[in-house]
Amino acid sequence: MATKRVLKKVLLRACLHMQFPPFVWLFRFYYYLAIKVSVFLVSRIKKASAIYISGSLGVGRAIYGLSDIDLNIVFTGVESSSITLQIRRLFRKLKILFPMLGSPEEKGIYFLDSFKNKYLRYPMIRHLFDPALYPQKLVWGEDLLNRIVPEIQNPAIDQRARLIWKLRYWLEKIVIFSESSHHFFFRALIEFLMNR
Repeated sequence: MATKRVLKKVLLRACLHMQFPPFVWLFRFYYYLAIKVSVFLVSRIKKASAIYISGSLGVGRAIYGLSDIDLNIVFTGVESSSITLQIRRLFRKLKILFPMLGSPEEKGIYFLDSFKNKYLRYPMIRHLFDPALYPQKLVWGEDLLNRIVPEIQNPAIDQRARLIWKLRYWLEKIVIFSESSHHFFFRALIEFLMNR
């Protein structure tokens, strides 16, 4: 287990230091392949309606080797534990080939009939579908976001939550970058300051 952690750290450091051509082209293709294979397999599951990619990859700011692939999958109908288990099993297998797909338990699996209630009830779901924090990019299916994401009723509370989550997001990035490479930490900090 300790060897695996050390190997993962070494590979991460190597990837972070190779963010230039031709390596970045290979990383980009590997991520593209992971997305295409995932979309192909998920789209074949009954009741699949839409697949979105969010996070840094969704807005084209991926740091290959560090960025994971955040997928949100929307199904028609009521919640189905069998579909949820099927998706998790699928991503456990896919993660062997594509580790950037992340934990199968962290995949966003949503069902149309219950989405609005969960969105209004759970701040985390509102956060994950906040276009200012996590823009969603449709990669397959029908674009349902305008139909399923209700308007926020109290923008002041939402603004505070947005600020807290954005701060948390950048603190996590700073910790990761500072552990991996000081060069990339400063590059990320400068990029953040220039984009605001």
